[in-house]
This record gives sequence, structure tokens and C-alpha cells, in this order.
Amino acid sequence: MNNFLNKFTSILDIIILISIIIYTALFFLDINIPAFPNSYIFLSGFALVIKIIFLKLSKEKLYKLLNHFVACILIYIAPSYYIIQYPHLIVSNQIIKLTLILVSILVFCGILIERFSNIIYSSNY
Repeated sequence: MNNFLNKFTSILDIIILISIIIYTALFFLDINIPAFPNSYIFLSGFALVIKIIFLKLSKEKLYKLLNHFVACILIYIAPSYYIIQYPHLIVSNQIIKLTLILVSILVFCGILIERFSNIIYSSNY
């Protein structure tokens, strides 16, 4: 069960990365799909719940959980927060585009932190 959840969360992480890249590309192309932000937020919330269940079942040590916590913030919470707050921002499109690129990079970094921390901890302990 634990191995299945690990693979499932990895697949969800990749889907979320692809979704935020698509969202950024749609914004750059000035294509507005009203349902896309809501579906991304729902997908991100679903993936976060699955990740919390996986971490609860895995019974990992505290220092490993801290890396997962940072990755969860970068992958699930930061992009969703930005997408929720985006309509209320009063800034130019250039800043919004730059911020979307930054959020996409944060998601990618969060995935890298999680994957490399798993590799490092499994090889050391």
C-alpha cells in the first residue's frame, strides 16, 4: 500500500507541474479558460490530502518529514495561493508573468527536493 501511494503521489506531482506550466503558457498566450484555475486548485488539494495520508502511513523520522513539508508548501500550497490571489492583484502583466514563471520554478524545485531527499536518505540510512 505504501509503495502504491508513493508512486501515486509522484504521478500527482508531475501532473501538478504540467498543469502549472500549462496555466503559465495559457496566460502568456492570453487564453482564458475559467474552469482551469478551479480545477488546478481542486487537483492540488486532492494531491495534498493524498500526500498527507502517505506521510502519515510512512512513519518517517522528523527530519525527513521536514523536507516533505517544505516540498508540500512549494508544490501544493504556494501555486494554489497565487492562483487564488491573482485576480485581486493590481500589477502589470509583466509582473504577473514573471511571478507565474517563478511559481512554476518553485513547483519544480519542490519536486526535486522531495525526490532527492528520498534518494539521499535511502542511501544514507
